[in-house]
This record gives sequence, structure tokens and C-alpha cells, in this order.
Amino acid sequence: LTPTTLTYVVITKAQQLSAVIKAIAS
Repeated sequence: LTPTTLTYVVITKAQQLSAVIKAIAS
């Protein structure tokens, strides 16, 4: 993986995790 791809994956996973947390919290 290139650094750019790795960063994209990390951001995507973070957004997904945030969405899950918001769904649980609401």
C-alpha cells in the first residue's frame, strides 16, 4: 500500500466507526 492509499483507508475506517458510534448513541 502506498502512503496515500493507507491514509485513505484509515480515514474511511474512522468515518465508518464514527457513523456506528453515532448510530448506537442516538
